[in-house]
Amino acid sequence: MRTALLVVASSLLASAIAVTAVHLAPPQVGDAASPDSAVADVAGEQRASIQRSVEDILARLDQLEQRVWRASVRQVVPDAEDPSRPVAADTGETGEVAAKAAKPGKLDVAATVARLCSGKASWDEQQALWSKLTPEQQDELLRAMEATARARSHSADVQNGLGEAYTHRLMNGDMAVMMTFGPKAEQAFLKTLELDSHHGRGRFNLAMNLANQPDFLGRRPEAITHFQTLIKQQEQLPPDTESHPASYLFLGNLYSQQGDREKAAKVWGDGLKRFPTNDALKGKLKKK
Repeated sequence: MRTALLVVASSLLASAIAVTAVHLAPPQVGDAASPDSAVADVAGEQRASIQRSVEDILARLDQLEQRVWRASVRQVVPDAEDPSRPVAADTGETGEVAAKAAKPGKLDVAATVARLCSGKASWDEQQALWSKLTPEQQDELLRAMEATARARSHSADVQNGLGEAYTHRLMNGDMAVMMTFGPKAEQAFLKTLELDSHHGRGRFNLAMNLANQPDFLGRRPEAITHFQTLIKQQEQLPPDTESHPASYLFLGNLYSQQGDREKAAKVWGDGLKRFPTNDALKGKLKKK
């Protein structure tokens, strides 16, 4: 995303300089020097002024982009207690990673990688872990996760675990970190689905990754497609009251954001038929 903004800003700068060069060209050999020299000085000052303006714009874009990212998550997950994070399917298992993470000390990299690659670590457990790690420990853990993903390249759970690790890393960093690890997380989730097209947690994570990207990137239609596929796959399975309702909730949210309240209400209604006690879906239909 930042690359796209840099391209736009650089194009603006190049265009401005080109226009200046056309109207304020440097003197050719044999031309009178004094007036043209003054003009060239003005052109140089204008170029420097344009450069400073573009640098200021880029700094402001960094701030704005971070706000857009956070706001986009609040739009997709409006009822979440912590709207700054995407929501991953929760297995309900706590494990030992969170407990260890709460205690300061040396990170047990091997045990932590094994847990995160197992497919059993809940989102809250992972968040507790990452929030306690120093930046150096986070990087160490990511390197170990990447090495494990290369060594176990045919495991969908491992690839999904790597994608979730990237997601947590980007949430604990600045804009540059977000721009680095957001695309990496997307690629890891895509790899997960290449290995197992029915990997529910991987498809959910990919859909959330796409849905949480700013509107100007145009990725939300892809998120909608993945949520639609996920719902079809989940409807072939026994109902899971912990994770399945979220697919209906977030798909309906995306339709609502597009202004299609009729589609949104239908999706929420379909979800409520399958999960009649789900309060989040009930609340959506009450607001209709």
